[in-house]
Amino acid sequence: MAGLAMSVQAVVVQYAALVHANYAGTLAAARAMQTAIEAFTAKPSEQTLAQARKS
Repeated sequence: MAGLAMSVQAVVVQYAALVHANYAGTLAAARAMQTAIEAFTAKPSEQTLAQARKS
């Protein structure tokens, strides 16, 4: 039974790491989008609009 408990714990730790990485990636993308939108609203142009749309 101890081996099973360790396996469950390993799965939980791995899952937590994957969830954390996913949320960290989403946060980074949201921050990049926020920066692009702020750049567009500060100085609207075709280029800043394109950047905001890309993010």
